[in-house]
Amino acid sequence: QVEKILLNKFQESEGLLGGNRKITYDYEIRIKNNRRSEESVHIFDQIPIAMNEDIKVELISPKKDKKELEKNTKLDWQMVLKPGEEKVIPLKFIIRFPKNMTVYGLE
Repeated sequence: QVEKILLNKFQESEGLLGGNRKITYDYEIRIKNNRRSEESVHIFDQIPIAMNEDIKVELISPKKDKKELEKNTKLDWQMVLKPGEEKVIPLKFIIRFPKNMTVYGLE
């Protein structure tokens, strides 16, 4: 069983005159083995891809090399879960963009 849960979405203006907007998304991915046997699990996810150079996406958690992230916005985790075991993976990222811009497709 895998769930991706939005824990918090925080929106704020940056700069003295509010030149930029910043939205922080804080998720957790919960994985639970409901089987009676040990299971190997491979989880894939992705942070948003900015199609406009004025939009910046910053991964906060999990940590990933910045150069690697520029080439590949995909995230993946491999793990082995014992029967009944549950794991939680934090996923947090920030999106920055000009105040006068409307950004679609984040939810």
